Amino acid sequence: MKKGFGKAKGQIAVLYAGIIAVVIGAVALGADVAVMYVNWEHVQKTADSAAVAVRPFYLQTRPTTAPSPAAVAATMRNKPPAPSP
Repeated sequence: MKKGFGKAKGQIAVLYAGIIAVVIGAVALGADVAVMYVNWEHVQKTADSAAVAVRPFYLQTRPTTAPSPAAVAATMRNKPPAPSP
């Protein structure tokens, strides 16, 4: 039995090194995706905050062209807005 494994010495180290490289790569890819998602979420929150902050100024300069909040919400739901009173 020992005779058959005489030439196979050290192969487990090569396999182990390859597996470790794949595992480290997968962890690095997961970390990159997580950082990208966190950055995207931060940018989205910043854009939302800017849109909310600029709405009063937009209404002061263009009161007739600004859509009502109900019309915006209805458009987001793909429904026609209710008639305004």
